[in-house]
Amino acid sequence: MNPTALQAAIYAKLNVAAVTAPLTAGYGFTAIFNEWVPQVDDAGDPAFFPFVTFSFPSSVEYDDKDDSGENSLVQIDVWSRKNTTEVKTIAAAIRAQLHRQSLAVSGHITTQVEDMVFERDPDGITRRGRITVRVLALA
Repeated sequence: MNPTALQAAIYAKLNVAAVTAPLTAGYGFTAIFNEWVPQVDDAGDPAFFPFVTFSFPSSVEYDDKDDSGENSLVQIDVWSRKNTTEVKTIAAAIRAQLHRQSLAVSGHITTQVEDMVFERDPDGITRRGRITVRVLALA
């Protein structure tokens, strides 16, 4: 499974109104980023929250008696300066878009949200939701 294609497929699933509606306030555009987040001079400015980031997938190949493919993990982070409720609302919308839903990647078998963890950042202001997504695909 092509990692770039997997990133594009995840972005396409996240770039829908249910997920993006709360993300457009600070930036004036959809605040979903893969790895790099544009920052203003004052990175602590709460006007640029909430936003979503997701990592480049880490993949492990598998090969059993009948099939071969890839088992990929992607971490999606939701960031907010408002409150934990906002993070949980956005995370729930992300889960609804990905958990057991199809992805437009070659050989896709299943997408599973494995873990959702919510925490306060060490700065005491920022809230973070960390979502771990597993994607299985045939080679």
